[in-house]
Amino acid sequence: MSNSIYIYAETAFHHEGDYDYIVSLIDEAKKSGVNGIKFQVIIDLSYLTSSKHTAFETLKNYTFSMSKWKKILTYTQSIGLDIIFMPLDIESFDLLKQIKAPKYVEIHPVCFYDKKVINEIQKTNIPVILGIGGRTEIEIGEIKKELGRQLNILMVGFQSFPSKIEDVKLKRIPYYKEKYPDLIVGYADHSAFNDDFAITSNEYALMLGAT
Repeated sequence: MSNSIYIYAETAFHHEGDYDYIVSLIDEAKKSGVNGIKFQVIIDLSYLTSSKHTAFETLKNYTFSMSKWKKILTYTQSIGLDIIFMPLDIESFDLLKQIKAPKYVEIHPVCFYDKKVINEIQKTNIPVILGIGGRTEIEIGEIKKELGRQLNILMVGFQSFPSKIEDVKLKRIPYYKEKYPDLIVGYADHSAFNDDFAITSNEYALMLGAT
């Protein structure tokens, strides 16, 4: 597998459902020189969160409609950025029928044991990225076996924001590169912008073999 450097940004949910703002994030990502952007996509919030939850209506305002997501993803591709597609519900897979295929599909930690989502991911045949920050070695081995050659990349990182360098366990990078030489190993950085290690942790990850 190629070991060339590949960098992608992430919008997560800090767009809070603001279409103009997420477009501005896409434009800034393009200016920064990244290869792609990861989008966490959910259409039906009730798939993840009970409508009785006190924050349900607030969170619902943070989601985009299918038509808005199509515009967002199509625009991203039109300016030359790859899409890293992170589905959070079953309906989000309908988007993949309406756009050019994403570069990668990434499994969200909350969907790790969601067989419905995993099955839909397998149907796409799109290369898969797996974040392993909160996963045991046994769990990683099991899903690698399940996904087979569709699993392309393991992302080392600590999934809580902001993350501290001592929690990241960067030594997992060379460990998994040696354990799974058929896979690419990357680094998912969640450090705060003003952390002394915000840049340095990425440099360490690179020296340890992350792409």
